[in-house]
Order: sequence, then C-alpha cells, then structure tokens
Amino acid sequence: MNERIEKLANQAGINFSEMAPIILKEEIEKFAKLVIEECGEVAFCHSHVSGYALKEIFKKHFKVK
Repeated sequence: MNERIEKLANQAGINFSEMAPIILKEEIEKFAKLVIEECGEVAFCHSHVSGYALKEIFKKHFKVK
C-alpha cells in the first residue's frame, strides 16, 4: 500500500496491516475527510494549473498510477 495513503488511514484509526474484518463507518468517513483535505492542500499549492494537470499532480502526490 502507498505509504502516504497508509499514513492518512492510520490517522483515521485504520490499520490495514492488522485490519479487523469490519472497518467502522466513522473510521472510513474520517479517512475520506483526510484524503479530501490533503487534495485541497495540493490543489491550493497548484491553483495555477488546469484540471487535467492537477489530476496528474494528485496521482504523483499519492503515488498512484
């Protein structure tokens, strides 16, 4: 798993390496909020670029193909 995504998940209380069969809804929601906040920070730092370029910046930031 991507280190950055795992770090955000851990901040949300999700431990993917020792994940219980059921992840609580609150943990998933917190994880999603953290991802959105991170995207907002990245977008703010790159507000001068177009949508497609920003998509590529997000992918690079989160190390997603």
